[in-house]
Amino acid sequence: MPEGDDKPYKYPLMFTEADVVLINKTDVLPYFDFNVKAFTNAVKGLNPDASIFPISCKTGEGLEEWILLA
Repeated sequence: MPEGDDKPYKYPLMFTEADVVLINKTDVLPYFDFNVKAFTNAVKGLNPDASIFPISCKTGEGLEEWILLA
């Protein structure tokens, strides 16, 4: 998340070609200026078919959904 929610606009090719996008470290979202909704909207604007999974490897949040659906 320190990378910022503007990354889809800075690296559009990467997000246009991605099938899956992981938003990791969701457990620390309260400590960073990262807008998940803005990030998701930017990715979907570039690639409507991309699957986006918010996850936390520390807490395990979202990992099952990613593993089962990806």
